[in-house]
Amino acid sequence: MAKKRLTKKELKQPDEVLTLLGTATRFITENQAKLMAVAGSIFVLALAIYGYKGYTSRKFSKENGKLWQIVARIPDKYLELSEGEKQNLVLVKSDLENFLKKVGSKSVKIYAQYYIADVNFKLEYYSNAVEKFQEILGKEEVPPELRYISNIGLGYSYEALSEYKSAIRHFKAAGDMATDPYSRGAASYGMARCYELMGDIEVARQIYADILEKNPDYPDIEFIKIRLSSIS
Repeated sequence: MAKKRLTKKELKQPDEVLTLLGTATRFITENQAKLMAVAGSIFVLALAIYGYKGYTSRKFSKENGKLWQIVARIPDKYLELSEGEKQNLVLVKSDLENFLKKVGSKSVKIYAQYYIADVNFKLEYYSNAVEKFQEILGKEEVPPELRYISNIGLGYSYEALSEYKSAIRHFKAAGDMATDPYSRGAASYGMARCYELMGDIEVARQIYADILEKNPDYPDIEFIKIRLSSIS
């Protein structure tokens, strides 16, 4: 099966951030494509996680506040960015890179790196996004939730580049460290989608079936039923 390089219109758009009391937040993404699900948007969880962990205490450090001011300019959507929004993202990317050179806090620096990767993905600089996510995963001090979403980000970035085997490897890594039904289901869904795009329909079908059996509380379970039905 010939590899397909994804266009921006084929990327899914995230819906909203849901804050979970006492836990890290998670993103409800995934608008189901009518025929074949292709590469989806990165779970932009870092914004919510950073807000939860860094700001609920109301102890705003100077560096925290500066980073927050920059990332607040990042649009929530991934699809159909206007020229103005694209130009704004280029400026945000430059500001984040300059901020990264000056910041002293390791924890703030890690999240700044995440946002740089996210902006690269939004600008369709998928190879750059891969590089930036890899840099995050190469650090020992990365918290588990950011390690999870960076693996998801790598999965989506590689999927957008039609490098499905690499995408599967990172979706699997994310699934191995997932601690809740949504996170496990989302990682498995990414794997199944890539196998389907590679033409390995039986493998994809089995993963979809496993999600139904093992993660029945996955919030987007209806999407999985639709995909399984469409290839059965």
